[in-house]
Amino acid sequence: MATMGNVLQPQFPKLGKDNYGNWSIQIKVLLQSQDLWDIVEKGYIEPTTEEEQALNDAQKTVLKQSRKTDKKALFLLYQCIDDNTFEKISSATTSKQAWEILKSMHRGIEKTIRVRLQILRSEFESLNMNGAESILEYFSRTLVIVNQMRRHGEDIDDVRVMEKILRTLTPKFEHVVVAVEQSMDFKTTSVDELMATLEIHEQRINKKTPSSLDQALQSKLSLKDENREFQGGNFEHESPTGHSNLHDGKSESGTDEDEESSSGSEGRGPASENETQAPVDKRAERKENKKKVEEEKREARKTKVPKAVKKKKKKLAKAKKNR
Repeated sequence: MATMGNVLQPQFPKLGKDNYGNWSIQIKVLLQSQDLWDIVEKGYIEPTTEEEQALNDAQKTVLKQSRKTDKKALFLLYQCIDDNTFEKISSATTSKQAWEILKSMHRGIEKTIRVRLQILRSEFESLNMNGAESILEYFSRTLVIVNQMRRHGEDIDDVRVMEKILRTLTPKFEHVVVAVEQSMDFKTTSVDELMATLEIHEQRINKKTPSSLDQALQSKLSLKDENREFQGGNFEHESPTGHSNLHDGKSESGTDEDEESSSGSEGRGPASENETQAPVDKRAERKENKKKVEEEKREARKTKVPKAVKKKKKKLAKAKKNR
């Protein structure tokens, strides 16, 4: 609220196209704070000129005070609407008339209200908690619909709301729902108390359950470890005696690879085809690569000698010509 001297100037809520529900609640509270809501809701009887002349002094005083209070309420309503809306209520002579015009404009006539209420009832019945929603988010979404139903005249109590919420929670809250239904008396429990209880259980469940991101990272690390172990040629085999032997292409005794393969297979006993096929293929591939490298070296040494002889002959021929 802004201040001017010692007087508080309230910030008036403005009525828009889509905010009548919230605006009506705010303006009602504002009128109640100024002791003006009764005159807006109930109005007063404006007597004719003849009837007013027949009133005694006390009745005239009450009538004067009612008129003054009504004009205060009407002026306050004017502060909370725009120019277009003002044109629609400018013909109203009392605050009650102005309020009824605004209500019929935004809520519609009785038939429109019933249609809107049917839509809200359908939305309420189809409510279900999404897997990504928290308890707070689901309660907020539910209460928005419930409050709109109440504004349109639906008599829906908190017990019905709480029972609906418990029925439509996700499966991970199933054991919590059973415990809550057994321990709580919904007739003496508020919606806020139920939400606080469910939020506590939600925090405990989230602590015990790893997040999907953690699970994805863990599986990715496990795959990396397996690939690194396979590429490095380290394979662990367990012997019948319970000891494990690691082979990375060479045997512990330093003998050649074929001897290692035969001796390792005898020490291990019969191994499955999947256990032995991968290391055998690796060793054969390395032996083949070694042979190719040695052959290339031998060929290179053979070709180097004729090339050197040819170079020497060319040099001698050039020297003879110069002489």
